[in-house]
Amino acid sequence: MTARDDKEKDKMSRENLGKFFYDLAKATFIAMVIGGILNFFSDDYQVGKTIGLFITGIFVTTVFSVVAFKIIKS
Repeated sequence: MTARDDKEKDKMSRENLGKFFYDLAKATFIAMVIGGILNFFSDDYQVGKTIGLFITGIFVTTVFSVVAFKIIKS
């Protein structure tokens, strides 16, 4: 293998890992933030629980997105 092939493999590996973290961010957003919105319509609605879901969901989604961005841009 040449150095060019190794460099291309590394770039492809970083892109795939970055896509994985972006997918984790999307899944976290759907599960926690959208799940919190659906909690509004349940009979067992609790304000603290919903706010906790929103804050945790947005924080974890942001962390996964930043990690993915840094992996892809490195």
